[in-house]
Amino acid sequence: MNEIIQRTDFAKRTAISAGEILKKHFGGRQDWRIKSHRETVTDADIESEEFIIREIEREFGESILSEEFHPNTDISGAQWIIDPLDGTNNFSCGIPFFCVIIAFAVNGDTKVGVIHEPLRNETFWTDGKSSYVGDVKLNVSNTTKLDETFVATGFPYNRGHDVESNLENFVRIATICRGIRRAGSAGLDLAYTAAGQFDFYWELGLKPWDMAAGELLVRCAGGKTGMFDGKSWNIHSDRILAGNSVIFEKASKLLEDENI
Repeated sequence: MNEIIQRTDFAKRTAISAGEILKKHFGGRQDWRIKSHRETVTDADIESEEFIIREIEREFGESILSEEFHPNTDISGAQWIIDPLDGTNNFSCGIPFFCVIIAFAVNGDTKVGVIHEPLRNETFWTDGKSSYVGDVKLNVSNTTKLDETFVATGFPYNRGHDVESNLENFVRIATICRGIRRAGSAGLDLAYTAAGQFDFYWELGLKPWDMAAGELLVRCAGGKTGMFDGKSWNIHSDRILAGNSVIFEKASKLLEDENI
C-alpha cells in the first residue's frame, strides 16, 4: 500500500475514534479551564489528544506537534500535527460546531489532511490530488463576485494580536459580501471552504494544527491559499486566506496584512 494512503487511512480511522470520545463528553456546558491567552481546555481535549498520541506512537513512533501536550512549533522531518478538539469554546458551551484535525507533514510540507466532524459524522480528507467528504469529491466554489460571496473568519485568542485590525477587515468585507460567519472552528471553516460552502475564509493568530490539514484540503479541491497580501502560505504562517483563485485575488486586496 502507498505510504500516504496508509497514513491517510490511519488518520481517518483515528480521527473518527477520537470523535467518538468527544461525542461521549458533549452536551450542555462542560467544565473547562483557562490555558493561556483566554484559550480554554476541557477534559475531552485531553482524553482525545491522549488517544491520538497513543495511536500514533503505537503505529508509527514519529514526532508529534499537538495543541495540548506537544505545542513546540519546531517543524522538521516527519511529523504528525493534531488538534484533538478544534472549537473548544463551542464544545464547552454545548454548541455543535467542532472537529478533530489530523495532518502529517514532512519538513513542513503537508502530505495528509483529515478533518472529522463527529456530530454529523462527516470526514473530510484528501489523497493529495483531490479532496473528499466521505466518498464525495469536493470542489471550491465558483463564485467570482465579491458581493455574492458567503465567507468565514475568526479572531485570535491572544489579544497580543491586533484584534482591531481584523475587526476593520470584518467590517470592510461584511459591507461587500452576501454574508459572513464567525463560527469558531478554523478546521471546519477550511473544510467548508474546500467543499464550496464558504466562498472564502481568512483568519490570523492561528497555529499549524489549526491550518495544516484544511489548507491541503482547499488546495486539493482546486482552491488557492496564501497570506493576506497574496504571498505563499507555509506551515509557519500565523494566518491564512483561502478560496478559489479569482476570489482569493479580490479578497487579498481588501485585507490588511499588519505583519504581526
